[in-house]
Amino acid sequence: MKPLAFVLGIALAIASGAEPRPVQTAPDVIAKVLAAQRTVGFTMRARLVTGEPGENEPAVVQVRILGRRDATATRVLYQALWPAGLKGQAVYIQRDRAEAVTGFLFEPPDRTTTLTGASLSQPLFDSELALDDLVEEFWSWPNPIDVGEDTVEKQRCRVIELRAPARSAGSYDSVRACISMSRMLPMRIEKVRSDGRVARRFVVTRALKGDSGGWAPARIQVETPGRSRTTTIEVSRGERDIIVPASEFSLEKIKSLGK
Repeated sequence: MKPLAFVLGIALAIASGAEPRPVQTAPDVIAKVLAAQRTVGFTMRARLVTGEPGENEPAVVQVRILGRRDATATRVLYQALWPAGLKGQAVYIQRDRAEAVTGFLFEPPDRTTTLTGASLSQPLFDSELALDDLVEEFWSWPNPIDVGEDTVEKQRCRVIELRAPARSAGSYDSVRACISMSRMLPMRIEKVRSDGRVARRFVVTRALKGDSGGWAPARIQVETPGRSRTTTIEVSRGERDIIVPASEFSLEKIKSLGK
């Protein structure tokens, strides 16, 4: 198994940029993390398990996730495979080389809705993940700073704070990323609103070392502070550094998997 590197805005596990310099400053750390995530394409299967602590029957959604990066754009597709009531529902996101984001929501048999700022607050398949968690590319925010150290899941981490650019249309004012320096993997990401409250927290509770020697998350817990309901993302299998045909992201192909 070759598990996917941590993105979720999570971000899209298809990072670009110059090769990293020796790790010293906060920008150096981020460059190294992005280098570890960089890939031309990936496929992944995962489960979204959502529920309250101790709940006997949490809601489970099986999803497939595809990614492709080429000379013109980065494309990512999230599509539900199970249960039957959600089968075929999809979110398609495209980011062009100028960083403009477009996309659509698809609901079988043929309903398509353009992705807009107003729709980004919607949950992904009724989980604790919101659509804006899939879209926001916080790693590119300017002037990241090193704000200390912490330990997450027994991993010593450097804490890097990234602040949203002025006039940003995103939902968060800043992001705190706790990065394991031995794994070059973000172990915890906290998205913070302008009042200083954490709006969403992502914690890697299980990571695996891939064939190439890099680390990637196998299980991520998504929390919304103030709510006991959580979502756990469990990666079952995946491949990276593969060419995913552009046709896989066409509306016709997406519709065919929703039948």
